Amino acid sequence: MKTKGIKLERLIPCLGIALVACGLMGAATYLNLHRKNQAAEASMATIRRLFQEQQLSVALKRIHDGDVAEAAKGLDLLLCGDILLTNAELPTADPETRTLVQNTFRRIAQARPKTYEMRFYGGGGGPILIKVKFGQIGEPNAATQESPKE
Repeated sequence: MKTKGIKLERLIPCLGIALVACGLMGAATYLNLHRKNQAAEASMATIRRLFQEQQLSVALKRIHDGDVAEAAKGLDLLLCGDILLTNAELPTADPETRTLVQNTFRRIAQARPKTYEMRFYGGGGGPILIKVKFGQIGEPNAATQESPKE
């Protein structure tokens, strides 16, 4: 009986140590995954910024070469793409961010047409029609991307 008591006295602290070790390993794994996720998000933001800068560079080169209409079309496409992305992410944003974005789009709407449509031909998928209602950003169907029916 005495050996059984000694074994139980050793078993309880060993189980406690094992549980603490498992908890620490779980926390370390979570933190490692969190860091990797943050690094991936930062990398995607950098790539997106690089793409936008490249698009601006192309537009400036077109303006320099005298092709102002094509440069304006490229800049409009870049703006509409950003609006579509922002509008898609808006429902999951916190109220403060949502208000800030909606106010920003209202200011854009003052300088742009109230409704803007742009048709362009993407990478082999056929024509794409982008419709933006600047005064209604943040509301359903304010910014849409669709395949036009011709």
